[in-house]
Order: sequence, then C-alpha cells, then structure tokens
Amino acid sequence: MTYGTILEVMDDPIAPSIVEIAVTPDPVELTETPPSTQMLSVMGSMGEMYASVGILNSDVVFATTAATICTVDTTGLVTAVAAGTTTVTATYNDAIVDVVDVVVA
Repeated sequence: MTYGTILEVMDDPIAPSIVEIAVTPDPVELTETPPSTQMLSVMGSMGEMYASVGILNSDVVFATTAATICTVDTTGLVTAVAAGTTTVTATYNDAIVDVVDVVVA
C-alpha cells in the first residue's frame, strides 16, 4: 500500500493567507440612553477547506459611515451616539473588507 503526503507551502507560515473576514456581531444593536457599547470580533478565513483564524482587532481598520449615530475606535469598540442606523466597515490588510449593520434605538 502506498501513502502520499500533501504539503502546503506558504510564503510566511506565521501570517496565513486570509481571503475573507467576518465581523461579529452582525447586526450590532445599541441603545442611545444610556449610551451602550459593543466590542467587535473579527475572524478570517483562508478558504473553504480551512478553519477560521482569529484576527487581532489591532490588525484591522474600523470606520463608521455616520459618526452622528455611532463611533468606532481603533480596537473595534462601537459606541452609541444617537438613534438611527448606519454601518461599520472593517478592513484587513488594506484589501479585505466586511461591513456590519449598526442599529441604535
């Protein structure tokens, strides 16, 4: 009987090749009074055949489309400002993006 071995070679074995990210929770539901907060979590995927990979929030750039409704800091902490709906965009490696909805009631 013959056995074969499949070996994956990566340019940098420490930094996996992330092809997609997912930010949770989605949607983010906050209250205006008192202002509530929610920490975002980011997981990466190297493709369908691989398990998810945790990504440090410090490696992600977060941005809100409406700072009058919520703010998001560099750590991924979303804070309610006023009632309304908006989105927060997370960008990893300057190219891989996910968007989550934010509802402030």
